[in-house]
Amino acid sequence: MAVAADRLTMTKCKQMEVIAGKMSMKGGLCKTAIQASTKSVVTGPGQKQLFVKLAATEPWLMMAVTGAKSSTSFQRTTLLSTLRTEVEKACRGELTVIESPVAESCPDETDDLMDDIEDDRPAKIPRTQVDAKDDGKRIRYRPGSNAAKGKFLELEMPVNCPEVDPDGVGETCIVRLHIYDRQQIWIDAGNLDWAVRYLYAQNLLRGVQLVGDDDTGPGSPASTVIDSGASSGGRESGDSQP
Repeated sequence: MAVAADRLTMTKCKQMEVIAGKMSMKGGLCKTAIQASTKSVVTGPGQKQLFVKLAATEPWLMMAVTGAKSSTSFQRTTLLSTLRTEVEKACRGELTVIESPVAESCPDETDDLMDDIEDDRPAKIPRTQVDAKDDGKRIRYRPGSNAAKGKFLELEMPVNCPEVDPDGVGETCIVRLHIYDRQQIWIDAGNLDWAVRYLYAQNLLRGVQLVGDDDTGPGSPASTVIDSGASSGGRESGDSQP
């Protein structure tokens, strides 16, 4: 079942604000500032940028998107899993990442002295959705297996979610992430408004594609006539039954 365009009321989703000092978030459906997990990352000589953790366990995000501290409808959103998949690809070396300006002054994680020690144990491969263990045990990665840790990942993402733009023909924007590990999502504070609006639309539509008010859909009179004609085997009105 499609959802009419008037269902998507973005006016209630206010612009995100970062409350300095307390590192709190306010915006979306969140009317009061709530503490958030943030970190300041060096992005250049004398330059730092604030990155904010995106996770379903973050109260500010849940409140901004759903208007409640907890909501089962948030489970229908896909943005976090999409971004996490891209982060995992970057950690496996499948995507191009941007070096951190402080990387040269830090020890190279790939030059691990333990790598020179002979080890007969089989090396664990990076975990994916396919090779994850069925027994629920977490796979441990070898030291230095994360090729993107401490680096930046820039993604070209659609401005609107698939429910609003199912054909993916709308505008895009650049989203910047800071890689900490394979599971966590740390997004540039400048992209917060985009992320919250994206999730807000997904949560509001709940996986149902948005259609225009003038879209008649498959139940329109025209389609009904066509379908009934096809089901009659192409017989004209004057044809008689044997």
